[in-house]
Amino acid sequence: MRILIWSDAGSHTGYGVVTENLANRWARRGAEIHVLACNYLGDPWPGPMRLYPATKYNQQDRFGAGRLKELIGKIHPDVLFVTQDLYVVQSGLQALGGKFPVPTVLYVPIDGIHLPKSWKDTAQAATAVVTMTRHGKDTLKLEADLDTEFLWHGVEHEFFYPVSEKRPIIMNQNNTKRPLNNKEDCKQALGLGGRFVVLAINRNSIRKNYYDTVRVFDRFRQQHPDAFLFIHAVQRDEGGDLALLMERYGLTNEHVRINSMGDTYLGAEKPFLSLIYNAADVKFSMSMAEGFGLTDAEAVATGIPVVAQDFSATSEVVGPGGILVPVARYFTTARMVDFGLPDLDKAYEALERLYQDEALREELSQKAIEHGKGFNWDRTAFRMYEVMEQAMGQTSVSAVAAGHP
Repeated sequence: MRILIWSDAGSHTGYGVVTENLANRWARRGAEIHVLACNYLGDPWPGPMRLYPATKYNQQDRFGAGRLKELIGKIHPDVLFVTQDLYVVQSGLQALGGKFPVPTVLYVPIDGIHLPKSWKDTAQAATAVVTMTRHGKDTLKLEADLDTEFLWHGVEHEFFYPVSEKRPIIMNQNNTKRPLNNKEDCKQALGLGGRFVVLAINRNSIRKNYYDTVRVFDRFRQQHPDAFLFIHAVQRDEGGDLALLMERYGLTNEHVRINSMGDTYLGAEKPFLSLIYNAADVKFSMSMAEGFGLTDAEAVATGIPVVAQDFSATSEVVGPGGILVPVARYFTTARMVDFGLPDLDKAYEALERLYQDEALREELSQKAIEHGKGFNWDRTAFRMYEVMEQAMGQTSVSAVAAGHP
């Protein structure tokens, strides 16, 4: 099977992780993989994917919709596989003249409710649609009368696991290797021994809502001087300057660390990400909406209780592995889709409960680990390959959906 993927690739974004994990597994089945790669700058990238920079001819065409027709004509794929938000898919469909010229499978995030009609029309134009969560499946059924299935993302369990003496993280410092066997070891490796570590690890974008995350943490740390907020995100990005946000609340290096990579797409080494997950007592996110929430899944797989909003994909990705905070109100975004704003008092109460109750933290940790076993890249890639094989012999979303088990 010759597959043309349209998604992030050659970069350490969430979509980039999805593309890499699916493509590597499909290649092992003998597929030929080409990628119209968003956020790819042309640097060498290991693996079986043949990458084509989305912005090669037009820097203003951030997602590369204008290259779709060219690459379809050059590569002659058996199937087009798209992992993009529906508004981006819409731009690609328009560039193709309103019709996908080859069998097309969309693997889409649905992060809100009350979707624009144009998004629904775009989904209905594909041969098959698979959503990333049950929330996406239910929303498309309710709002577009579209029957789809959902496939969760996986987690790279070889990196994201709870440390123990049997399975430590090996830290190499000053040419000396030493094992990190427990949470306190990981905290000390970060210089945070004895602190109650609240982890915020998301892209610094408006949707991720660091504004409320920091607002609640500031209230929390005033009651608990040992509380520490570890932020893993680029300091200056779409969500503004995080250093200025800290300044607003008088938060200093004694209260918070912004672990900024300096480049949104550079990412961090996965063993280091495992270290910061394992050092955390709780992952805390006031994100307004999620199409999946890969960092929530990674935290859950690592056994870290998550406090997040009971809305969109977050509800099922966190599941029993944390405390879900109710929505205070909904609001309509500039793209005319509704997101939620969390109840900040309830968010504070959730942090307080976890701080006071070590037994609760341990209970949620064990539930999180068990829940995290459901995030399996092998299973997702295998089933998606079947969907693409079906799509090659079908002409409509409903025909493919009818064949689903």
